[in-house]
Amino acid sequence: MANELIKNLVRDFIDIQKLNPLDRPERINDLFTRLNFLGKIEDFNWVRDIYEEIHVKDRGGKTALMWYDLDTKVEEIYTYQDLLIRANKLINFLNPVV
Repeated sequence: MANELIKNLVRDFIDIQKLNPLDRPERINDLFTRLNFLGKIEDFNWVRDIYEEIHVKDRGGKTALMWYDLDTKVEEIYTYQDLLIRANKLINFLNPVV
């Protein structure tokens, strides 16, 4: 239940960014008020519960990051799905199964 509340708060925060800047303060105050009432959340994983559920599911093929190397002049574009794959590879490298 709390995880769903957090997901809704994150979705609301994303939506606030699309608003006219003059309309944002009231919505942001409401967002923080709801966040303050949540208290401590048990079994919440930011990557699993937010990044994968919201960004990858909703925007998997869209650009998440653009990298431009000033030395080589090479530009790389990463989607949300690309970042998730790379993050999982890094986690598996740092935490090998023994």
